[in-house]
Amino acid sequence: MKTAFKILISYSLAVAMLFSMTSCKLDRLKDETSFAEESTPEETITPEETTIPEETTTPEETTTPEETTTPEETTTPEETTTPEETTTLEETTTPEETTTPEETTTPEETTTPEETTTPEETTTPEEITPSEPPHEHTFVSGQCACGAVFTLEKTSVYDNDQDGEKDVFYFSPCLPERFRGEGVIFTSAEKYDKKDYFGVRYASVAGRHKFWYCQEGTDSYMKYQIEVPEAGTYELAIYTVLEYPNKSYGAKYTVNGEESLKTSYAFSEEELALAREEGGSMSSYMFGIRITLKAGANTVKIEGAPNTESNQLFRAFYLVKVTE
Repeated sequence: MKTAFKILISYSLAVAMLFSMTSCKLDRLKDETSFAEESTPEETITPEETTIPEETTTPEETTTPEETTTPEETTTPEETTTPEETTTLEETTTPEETTTPEETTTPEETTTPEETTTPEETTTPEEITPSEPPHEHTFVSGQCACGAVFTLEKTSVYDNDQDGEKDVFYFSPCLPERFRGEGVIFTSAEKYDKKDYFGVRYASVAGRHKFWYCQEGTDSYMKYQIEVPEAGTYELAIYTVLEYPNKSYGAKYTVNGEESLKTSYAFSEEELALAREEGGSMSSYMFGIRITLKAGANTVKIEGAPNTESNQLFRAFYLVKVTE
């Protein structure tokens, strides 16, 4: 308020002086004006005292545009310069860096036909040649370490299939592998039909195993009920005993009321030593007997075979379906 009041008084004095000066005569104008020019700045110094723009200087003190200068300080476009700094397209350049077709080049790197070349690597016919010596089996209890089973062939006196050749049966101190897997039907010789038999006997071998047989010189027989899932031809393996050398043994098999086959065999003393199990049990496995069975229950009758000196002894039966 004081500043405004001073300004008003100064302004009034200036107006009064100007008015008095104009009322002077023309001839004194030069002197008065010169006097006014020399004295007025020192006495009045109106511009310096008032100097409203300097004291207030609202534009200079505030100078909002200069201090803030939002466009210059922020300069968002220049500092961020997203297109120049990021330059996503230039830096990433995905097509040039990845270049999937050139780096992978699956057909050239894999080249499966050249690397594998199965026919050249295996070359089974070349590696296994007939000129190589055969494997020398070392049998322990009728089986070699390589899995081979010792087999002794015996020719029967019978020709059951009427093909003009005598039947051949096989003996081994080891049960062949095909009678050990799934689908094998097992029956103990002790499980004969106790309601339908005649003259059945058993013998203890090595004091621990019982083998069943039909008494010689009689109409002795024993029957077994054997059930199979499918009809067809089955191979029969028998766990039996080889007793004496140079003596014929055999049996007759009747399946479902129809005579199927007769068996016979005889061994020399040397052959008995090969075909029996080790340990003095005299046991052996006979196989190669084929019978035809229907699906479901079957009745198998065993009797002594004619033209043989003694009836065969039985401990167990193994049946497996023939797939040939």
